[in-house]
Amino acid sequence: MKDAIQSAQDFLLGTQLPTGGWGYSSDAQDAYPEPSCYGLLALRGTSFSSTNTLSWLSSLVASDGKLYLHNDNTPSWASSLLALTLIRLNQLPEIRQSSIDWLLEWKSKAVEGSSGGRWNASLIGWSWISDTFSWVQPTSYAVLALKLAGFKTHGRVKEAEELLFDRMCLQGGWNFGNPVVLGQPIDPSAMETAIALFALQDLPSAESRIETGLNILEQTTTQSPSTISLALCILCLDIFNRPVQGYVDHLLARQEEDGSWGQKTWWTALSILALQAVDGGENVFKL
Repeated sequence: MKDAIQSAQDFLLGTQLPTGGWGYSSDAQDAYPEPSCYGLLALRGTSFSSTNTLSWLSSLVASDGKLYLHNDNTPSWASSLLALTLIRLNQLPEIRQSSIDWLLEWKSKAVEGSSGGRWNASLIGWSWISDTFSWVQPTSYAVLALKLAGFKTHGRVKEAEELLFDRMCLQGGWNFGNPVVLGQPIDPSAMETAIALFALQDLPSAESRIETGLNILEQTTTQSPSTISLALCILCLDIFNRPVQGYVDHLLARQEEDGSWGQKTWWTALSILALQAVDGGENVFKL
């Protein structure tokens, strides 16, 4: 396990861009916040210096906490992932606080009407970009970041929890957004289900719905074991103290000779985080 982690970390070190960040793959020319945050987290505890990466990420954040991608004038959902990362690294307190302040202020649009009246159209969470509707993944990451920052009982968090449960697929679990589209039920996705469960992990009152979500996560990952679903499934099941060894074995079998998973930096970083969590390290998504 440790050799696999070290090999993967070496791959990340070799694919860092001159700006200090990472793109989504080894041949990327541009860095993005998501793989860069995962990369920082995956290299915690090594001799790697995070200074350049943190400096580059800082350059994307305005004074009011809004994170903008280069050549974009719309705030990005990655504010939540940056806040989570800075909390875990205990770095850049001013930017960390401004990002949290912005998350508390930022609201997605309400849905106008609902398909068949199944879900509550008035609930507000977070979107990928401003002035659009709530989606499961950005809402979940924002909830997790705010909980880590001490806002577990804040009204924005409680409403977002309600929204996530409201958007569960008919059989349990989650997909990208609404559970029904054009009258047709949507199947759950392992990736969205795991990330939603990250956000909802501290709610014992919702135990039955969470249990259903965990069962769906195991089923969907077993049926379609992509690298990203395996890594996120391991991280999620570890939080809830469920068996992970079969998924770990499958993930390790996918690692390539260069230490990566598919030459994708974000897959590789998340795989490192999954392996670290089950090898005695901290699970960065656990409250």
